[in-house]
Amino acid sequence: MDSERPSQKLSMETEDRISPLPDSVLISMLSFVPTKHAVATSILSKRWKSLWASVAVLDLDDSLLLHPQEGNTDPIGNTVSFTNFVNRVLIRRSDSFIREFKLKCRKYDSFHVNAWALAALRCGAPVLNLCVTAEQQSFNLTTDIFAFQQLVFIKLCGKFVLDVPKSVCLPNLYILHLDSIEFRDDDSIRKLCAGCPVLEVLRVDDCGFKNIRVFNVSAPALKSLILCCSFNKNDDYSREFCEYEIVVDAPALKYLRYSDFLARDYSLGSLQCLLDVYIDVNIRRGERVDVARRGIVLLNGISNSKSLTLSYLSVAIFYLLYGRWSNLPMFHNLTHLTLEVNKYCGLLLPMLLENSPNLEILVLDIVHPWRIEEFKWNPPPHVPECLLLHLKEVEIKGFILQEDLLKLIKYLSQNARVLNRVSGLPES
Repeated sequence: MDSERPSQKLSMETEDRISPLPDSVLISMLSFVPTKHAVATSILSKRWKSLWASVAVLDLDDSLLLHPQEGNTDPIGNTVSFTNFVNRVLIRRSDSFIREFKLKCRKYDSFHVNAWALAALRCGAPVLNLCVTAEQQSFNLTTDIFAFQQLVFIKLCGKFVLDVPKSVCLPNLYILHLDSIEFRDDDSIRKLCAGCPVLEVLRVDDCGFKNIRVFNVSAPALKSLILCCSFNKNDDYSREFCEYEIVVDAPALKYLRYSDFLARDYSLGSLQCLLDVYIDVNIRRGERVDVARRGIVLLNGISNSKSLTLSYLSVAIFYLLYGRWSNLPMFHNLTHLTLEVNKYCGLLLPMLLENSPNLEILVLDIVHPWRIEEFKWNPPPHVPECLLLHLKEVEIKGFILQEDLLKLIKYLSQNARVLNRVSGLPES
């Protein structure tokens, strides 16, 4: 029997399990790899020669095609090679449906990028994902894309200037992701939202706001809004980001993630459906005028949420604002509160406990261990209502032995009458 094992092992290793599969399965498999790799399978056999041309997903990435690690450093030759490759692929697919078009490239002008995107859209592509990371000057994205009604998903990343036409017709678009682009004017987002009646997810990351003073989101079906600026970066976007007003009219909004300097002003409408909010705000160095009022307006606008997370910067900002200038709003619906711990956390927490009468879960997240050294716990004068009636669970993430943190845990354990779980503590 031992003599049969090598031959059996060899048989198992050389068994062809792919060829018996039907073409439809092979085509589906190829849709999960970049187009470069899918095209490369055409040399395997006659059967594989044209299979890639039936793949409905085009994933075009010039970094995969040009092999810079192999010494191909000619920028002009590289550009021509990738351009010719994309053109050949699109010509071969010109009569076939494209389900998704994804393009990631550098150093290509607007003519080629716009032409490739439009070619895919004319093949019915409902998913458009463009990422242009060139270091050259930004270029205009063709306004024609805003008239392809089949689009359900758009992601634009990189050196685009978003010049939105007066008329936008995207009746099926439900996800829009804008990353590092530049808005042409105040009306850019407003006109986009007006032409997307079923838009449910809007994400805006690190975009250029130097041309706008009002960021206006009016979307009746919007459920998720992510607005993030990397304010820790020393770049123009960070310095310009806080010079505008944020207006949100989204009555169906459930999820909000906001990371930014405090804006010039806020108008958040009626956000009665909020389920989960993450706030990460800062103020510019030396900024003092009107800061407290803006912070009050922001927290009042999200006070209906059932779940709230405050970053360590937000904890400091809101304590300094509310501890000196005003009272926190009431959070009547809040059942889940997460605070990233810093030295102000134990000072802000009593105010939050007093103003969150229905709180059930409290999470203290020690994301920066070195910030726990100055943590101070200042218990409220009276036991908050949430501790007497509702607080069931306390979680300490990244627990570090610290005197005042232990005092807080002891206070919660002694006063939370329905508390049934404290997690994250060492077993000993």
